[in-house]
Amino acid sequence: DDPLRARLIGALCSETVFGTPLSERRSLAHEAKCAARAVGDPRTILEVNNLVIEALRYPTELAERLEDTAVALDLAEQLHDPAALFWAISHRMRTLVEAGRVVEGAQHFDRMVEVSGLLGHPVMRWMVTFSSAQWAFLHGQTALGEQLADKAYGLGEEIGQPDAFNYYATQLSHARWQQGPL
Repeated sequence: DDPLRARLIGALCSETVFGTPLSERRSLAHEAKCAARAVGDPRTILEVNNLVIEALRYPTELAERLEDTAVALDLAEQLHDPAALFWAISHRMRTLVEAGRVVEGAQHFDRMVEVSGLLGHPVMRWMVTFSSAQWAFLHGQTALGEQLADKAYGLGEEIGQPDAFNYYATQLSHARWQQGPL
């Protein structure tokens, strides 16, 4: 089944974020995206793009991620799938910020909050809380960022999010860097 194959390769790519060289992740992402495009099904293309994007979060991949997140967002809007839209907005928001397009990223964050509120999914609430902390750190609001990071960590632990501590540790490093003792 070609759509399933594309999704499985995308999932494999997604699960190799830690401990696998970028060249291998890039190869898996390329294979998954090519397989999805060959199928021609918008949902498959969207799901594969959403799966592989985190594995390619390196500055050298920024131009491709900007293109891929724009495609994914357009497809999610066409499909009228709020869950897929949430993830497409989330990936687009982070990619825009990494590209220095902070104002546009903030607009996407507002949409992310709105879609999450409509769906009420626990993982989405965790992502919004985590991202709220990031925005606070970005604006130099260290105390608020740390409070939101604590809240996100608690929520992540409560829902069994396996990456909750990793995200929390990253955010604590942001707080300590802004406070000086890092």
